[in-house]
This record gives sequence, C-alpha cells and structure tokens, in this order.
Amino acid sequence: MKRLLTILLCIMLPLGLQAQARLSAQEQEKILDRIESSASATVSMQCEFTQTKTMKMLKGEMQSRGVMYFSKPDRLRWQYNSPYKYIFILNGGKVKMESASSSQSIDVKQNKMFRQIADIMLGSITGGGLKNSSDFAVEIFRDGDSHFARLTPKKKEIKQIYESIEIWFNPSLTMVSIVKMKEKTGDETIVKLLNVKTDGSLDDKLFQAVDAIPASDTLVRSEYSVLMKIGKRELTGICIVETGEDGDVAGTLMNEFGVKAFDFTRKDGKTRIVNVMGPLDRWFIRKRLRKDFDRILPVLGPDGCSYSRSFTTYVFTPLEN
Repeated sequence: MKRLLTILLCIMLPLGLQAQARLSAQEQEKILDRIESSASATVSMQCEFTQTKTMKMLKGEMQSRGVMYFSKPDRLRWQYNSPYKYIFILNGGKVKMESASSSQSIDVKQNKMFRQIADIMLGSITGGGLKNSSDFAVEIFRDGDSHFARLTPKKKEIKQIYESIEIWFNPSLTMVSIVKMKEKTGDETIVKLLNVKTDGSLDDKLFQAVDAIPASDTLVRSEYSVLMKIGKRELTGICIVETGEDGDVAGTLMNEFGVKAFDFTRKDGKTRIVNVMGPLDRWFIRKRLRKDFDRILPVLGPDGCSYSRSFTTYVFTPLEN
C-alpha cells in the first residue's frame, strides 16, 4: 500500500506542478504578439460581466453584475446594474461617474491615480499594451488550454494597491475572458466577461450621457453607497458592514470597482481602522477616520445615516437589492 501511494505521488506531483507553467521568453514573445494583433484589430466591444469581491475581513463575497461597452481608442462605459446602480464613463481624458446619490466629473489628465486606473481598465478589457508596458512586469503562463498574463506593478502608486493582476484569455487568444485583481490587503476581485460581441456599431450617446439613476427604494441591510464631502470635493464608494449577534461589527469601505480603502471593526465600544490602502495609510488619517467611524457605526442602521464634522460630511444610503 505504501509503495502504491509513493508511485501515485510520483505520477501526480509533476502533473500538479505543470498545471500553471510560465512560458519561455520566446514563447511569451509569440503569445504577446498574437494578443497585441487581436487587440489592435478590435474596434469596439460590448458584453455583460459578473464581478466577485472576496474580502479578507468579511466572511461572505460581494457579487455584482452589469454591462460594458468599449470603443477604440479610449471610450469606455462600465455600468453596474446589480446590486447597486453605478455608471463609469471614460471618454478621452474625461471621466464621468454617476450613482443614485451623486454625480462626479474628473479630468483624468490632472489626476495621476485616475489616469493609471483608466489605463489598467482599458488594457484589461482588450489585453492591449502588455508587450511594452511601463507600469507592469508581464509574464505569460499556460493553464491547460488557456493562457493568462500576470502583471506585477512597477510603479509605487500601483504597488500600494495591487499585488498582481491576471488577465485570462480565451483559447484562441482573441479576447479577454477573466480579470483577477489581487490587492496588497489580501482582498481579491474577479471579473468575468460574458456574451462578448466585437466590432459592432455603438451609439455615441453611450459615452456622452448618463441616464438618470433612480434612488434606492429597496433596503439592503448592511450594504450602503457612501458619499463623502470634504470641503468642495466629493468622493463616492461602497460600504459593507457585518454585525454579529454580540453586536461586534466588521466592515470595509471600497470604491465602486472593488478597490478597498480600508477595513474597520468595532468591539466592546472601541473602533479600529485596519488594512488601510497605501496612500491613506498615515497616522493622522487613521486617527481622523477612527474618530469619525466611532460616531457613525453606533447609529448606522437599515435606513443609513449621515454625519458631519468640521469640513467633512458622510452620507450612507442603503443599496438596492
């Protein structure tokens, strides 16, 4: 019996090690050329998508669905339909974001972080720009009949958020099928592109106007859209809260694309801010957030809440089912 187990291990171990194999430099060059060729030939794309967010601090997953439209060279509409309504439009150097509680416009050219996020989104959709990327070190792997590119950040700003990004392609290498984003905090976001159609005609209005999004009527306990007003500036995000039978609280605050800002806990009346994203990880910011959430969490209920202090206002609105 022991001999049989040894033989089986000898057979199975190499198979397991070969499940994901990094290609040789020459093979990677050929695959990248094929990906670049397909990306260059793609004029437009539309699809449905599912997004699954796994959070280190929380037991469950956050799942969302929506639709995406892309038109070359740099027009993108990323629209969440469930469980919340949110639209992100990139048109050249301008970004428009619309939710039930706020509307915001940003000049990408004047916001370094948004420019980098926009570049990542466009590259992740088509797989273009991988061969000569200045932002990431790119390696190509084979997994069965599929290939994927593993992107490791080079720049400090991106390193503070992502540990790696994996872009998976269909067997023919003509389009992206899955994007996996692993954050420094241990959280992971997986986006799957479904029912992909390429090179069809897209209405210009998709990238120019945002339809009015109705405010939420149906309460979703423990999931909120968040509007933060800091002086004249407005920031939006998603807050997920889990409350135990003993009243202990654990939660996370992230942007609408699943990139976490920080986690928080409240136990025995004490609030802690943990797993803070790099750019926010400063003692004075953590102190301010801890004081604010120490007052917010005790009153945050099914109907949401609002809280103001000095030049900062928080508005928590329950998300739709």
